[in-house]
Amino acid sequence: MTAEGIISLTEAFNALPYLENLKIDFSGCPHMKNNEVVLLSQGLKDISSLKHLSLYFSKCGLISDRGFEGFSQAFKNMTALESLSLNVSEGSQFTNKGCLFLKEGLKELKALLKVDLVFSEFEQVNDEGIEELAQGLKGLVSVKEINLEFSE
Repeated sequence: MTAEGIISLTEAFNALPYLENLKIDFSGCPHMKNNEVVLLSQGLKDISSLKHLSLYFSKCGLISDRGFEGFSQAFKNMTALESLSLNVSEGSQFTNKGCLFLKEGLKELKALLKVDLVFSEFEQVNDEGIEELAQGLKGLVSVKEINLEFSE
């Protein structure tokens, strides 16, 4: 997936004023880079009708924390979001800093009722990163369901 593809997709999503559910699976896109993830987060931030968002980045080895930094800003505009599913596993370069960005984004999701987070094969996330994530989860006062998956 290239930057042009991401821009085309997000333009299409933004043209749908009643879009409530969005699932995008980038698993196995080994050439996807931080730039594409940043463009995705920028494109998604304007979909104010979005209630359910599922993003899968399994086996995307060129994506690092910088790619996910954009979601900490994008989530500020997703005021209707009720469920978030994020799978960042198997090969991405996600570290404690990525957990910090995720925490910053989670605290903006006041309507969130359900959270699914999958982190596997992360050698660069330790207790410090988990503490950041826990701080973000603490702020989700409306949440009714949390599913976390951690594996090495």
